[in-house]
Amino acid sequence: MRSLLFKQIKHHKRAFLFTVAILILLITFLPIALSTLRSADATVQMEITDFARGSYDLLVRPVDAHSELEKKIGIVEENYLGVGKGGITLSEWREIQQIEEVEIAAPIAALGYYTMTQRSFDLPILDEPIRYTVSFYTDDGMNTYLVNEHVAYSLPNSEAFFDGKDTITKSELINLFHSGHHVIPIPTTFHPIVAVDPFEEEALTTISLGSLLREPKASSLMEENSKVFPIVNVSESAVPLFVDLKIERLNISNEETIRLIRKGKEQLGINPSPEWPLLSFDDEPIFLEFFDSLSDIETLSKENYSIDFSKQLSALNEYNFFLDRAYQLKRAEEWDSEIHDDFTFVEDLKSQDVYYLLSQVDYSFTPDQIIVEKLNQHDNGIPIYREISAIQRQNTFDYLINRSFAAPVVEEETLTYFETVDTISVNENSNILAASPLGIYNFEETTLNGNPIQPTALPGSFLPLPAHGITSIEWAEHFKGEAPIDAIRVVVTGIDGYTVEAAGVIQQVADKIAAKGFQVDIVAGASHQQLVIDVEGFGTVIQPTTTLGAADTILTSWNVLTVMITGLFVFIGGSTFWNRLRLWSERQRRDEELLQLLGWERKHTSRFFAKEFAYLIVISIVGSGLLLNSLIVSGVVEINVLFLYAVISMFATIIALIAFLLRGRQLRGKVGRPKASLTKKNLIYYQKQLLNVFIQIIMSSVLSIYVFSSLLRTEEKTTLTRLGEYVHVQTEIIQYIILGLAYVLTALTLIEALRHLWRHRLEEIHLLALIGWTRNKVTLFLLAEVVLWSSVAVLIGLFISILIFYVTIGLEGLFVWIFLFTAFWFTLVVLLSWWNVTAFTRKYVYM
Repeated sequence: MRSLLFKQIKHHKRAFLFTVAILILLITFLPIALSTLRSADATVQMEITDFARGSYDLLVRPVDAHSELEKKIGIVEENYLGVGKGGITLSEWREIQQIEEVEIAAPIAALGYYTMTQRSFDLPILDEPIRYTVSFYTDDGMNTYLVNEHVAYSLPNSEAFFDGKDTITKSELINLFHSGHHVIPIPTTFHPIVAVDPFEEEALTTISLGSLLREPKASSLMEENSKVFPIVNVSESAVPLFVDLKIERLNISNEETIRLIRKGKEQLGINPSPEWPLLSFDDEPIFLEFFDSLSDIETLSKENYSIDFSKQLSALNEYNFFLDRAYQLKRAEEWDSEIHDDFTFVEDLKSQDVYYLLSQVDYSFTPDQIIVEKLNQHDNGIPIYREISAIQRQNTFDYLINRSFAAPVVEEETLTYFETVDTISVNENSNILAASPLGIYNFEETTLNGNPIQPTALPGSFLPLPAHGITSIEWAEHFKGEAPIDAIRVVVTGIDGYTVEAAGVIQQVADKIAAKGFQVDIVAGASHQQLVIDVEGFGTVIQPTTTLGAADTILTSWNVLTVMITGLFVFIGGSTFWNRLRLWSERQRRDEELLQLLGWERKHTSRFFAKEFAYLIVISIVGSGLLLNSLIVSGVVEINVLFLYAVISMFATIIALIAFLLRGRQLRGKVGRPKASLTKKNLIYYQKQLLNVFIQIIMSSVLSIYVFSSLLRTEEKTTLTRLGEYVHVQTEIIQYIILGLAYVLTALTLIEALRHLWRHRLEEIHLLALIGWTRNKVTLFLLAEVVLWSSVAVLIGLFISILIFYVTIGLEGLFVWIFLFTAFWFTLVVLLSWWNVTAFTRKYVYM
């Protein structure tokens, strides 16, 4: 019987080898695919564990501290803690600090925007008649704005009372720009200052702030008994402030200068004596008319110099500047009496009397846009997007007047000042995937058309500005009252990564703190995100933000998608396996009937074909094992795939046994109604032969519609954040390969099932050709059958996909993708069927 069995296999060698090849591929690649998905799942879990925990775990704030951006889309701006009204007391902070599970509780209080101590820079003095034009500019990366401009004249004059020169300026330069020194005041710039606890902040960020514990030295400009607060400047902070210095040499002689000065004094009613300067303290109209007429003096030559103050101005600038003879900017400590001219400077602490509070940005939301509208603009056209409130915290001038007239001065009226004690460097984004936004240190760029934009030197930008200066939290009550703290950043003790267990511990601590009456947000698992905002006056900008709960979103989306891909792929692979075995058993059934007609008993034919079936399965499993072993040896796959291989081999054996036991069941057709069309009659008659491929097309439709749409939706949701983008990159290729394999298996099943069906109906199709049907008519007839039943299968798949979408992630924003992939898959089925029927009729009917 063995030799007869080999002859039987040899007789059907092409079908046998094809079936073995299909089964080997299925038994090989199903475990590889499942192992790859399991590995991808482990990768996602590992990446979340390793990267999703940032600098801290919980953000504690007063109740109702959520911004509109947080409420609407769960996003916080970078440096969002730079603006706040307080709400947490120092004693409440210390109470949170004492919780057993809290390792670090780092408070932060935004004190507002302070103007730097008034400073200046000194120009070289030239012996020629000169018109100086000093223009200060700022820019936001897109537009340049004039902050202010000074025009001053230095005119040699033999009758001048001082230094043989007269100077003519407007009132803002009186006592600054004169014959002895040409001093130009630097415009006021605005710097956010925050208060932190030096110890907790260092534990959280590794930034050393021990210098805040030192007693700052009072400046000689400070009044006696003044209170001095230490401040640490942040070196990365920069204010875009630039100077365009234009020096024009004028065509005017000494005699012409004398006449000009005399004429000006006469017009203004000023004593003509040389010791009386030509000036107006109030910039009277008649003086301004005279001053403007000086622009008519002919220019002999001019020079332009650009000076960049951007990196020079700190929160409370402690530097004075001068320009050397080459017009290079120098700090006071660089001055050398042997090579530099004498220089002087302006220093005025009254600039610290007023500080400024800025509101949160007022975002507007439409279904597809986030919008920021301009509220106002500065006099020079710089747009304002936040409300600005000036707060007079003290009045140095009134204080001095009161002391001068021996008026009583109470303790509360003691003047207070900031004094720089140190400069530090910060670098928040060492972990580029996770984001626990420290709220004050971020220096990432916002971009417009790929180009960076920035806040200007004046307040009111929609951009969140990082802290320029840091002081100690113990002084915060002086500025913001008894509840000055805006937020506390909490690190939970004993956690090394963002695992499920860690998330549970973090939640418990969050609940414990929330029970004390605070708003607590879980920041562990957050990630950076680029937010697209439509800003009035700019256009569409991309701004760095942080998505809270990004890790949970990624995990949930990935888990749902993985379950769907795995389940559908296993089902489609199993269906292909079953369909191949069913076709083989169908061939066996016909051969078995033939042998029984020749006199074989049923038990003998069953034993004969059981051995043939066993050879088929054993050769397939062994061949798959050998192929897997070679892939493992070559390092293409890992050895742990063997477990899945064993499981799938076991199930393959069971499926083969079931297919063999059911081989005797002939799929008899059901006759349709007499008046039905020929196409409908055929579909009714052959419905059992089509059932397997019909179900597989339904599942493939779900795969195509649900999984692809879900994949794009998941990609859209997860790649919004850096962590999600990173995880997506790690798993994207795996997902598409598995989806591609599923498509190939479905296409093979469809082609094979149709070929088998049409071969079974070959006599019927030949009869159609004999009665005069053309090849095109036969092709369209068979294709119409396929289109009819496959369209029903695709529609059922569409309905199942919509139902799954509704239950899992919702339908919002997915209808376009759903119908796009429905159309794509249906078109693919029709094209495969058309190609198949064309090839079939060419080979078997119209040869």
